[in-house]
Amino acid sequence: MSQRHTDFQEDFESPLQFDRAEPAQSRTNIWQHLSRVMEVSIYVCGLLAVGKLFWPEVQKQEKLNQDLAQLDTTVVEKQAEVAQLRLEYELLKNDRQFLESVARDRLNLMRDDEYVIRIERGGSEDGEKGSR
Repeated sequence: MSQRHTDFQEDFESPLQFDRAEPAQSRTNIWQHLSRVMEVSIYVCGLLAVGKLFWPEVQKQEKLNQDLAQLDTTVVEKQAEVAQLRLEYELLKNDRQFLESVARDRLNLMRDDEYVIRIERGGSEDGEKGSR
């Protein structure tokens, strides 16, 4: 009874085969894993570079949007002011009583038989309106 190993081959002409599948496979897995990590790192670095390039433009766009909103508000205010001035123009043009009251109030005009007594109120806002 001979004690031979099960892997022992009696065919001496065939090349010997060693079972190295496990270490080679583990090395392949390591390289695949490292390759995948490197690929993800490259993508992350690329995204960071793109973000760094475009972040100032995004900030500039936000500032421009804020300026646009402020200008829109100003346009609405000015349109309201224009509408009020047009109404006043039409009243001055067509309404004699309104014209007379504005002339007395703003231009300090009076009739020959009248006396005007003005009482100035204190305060910077009222003082500016009275000085017109």
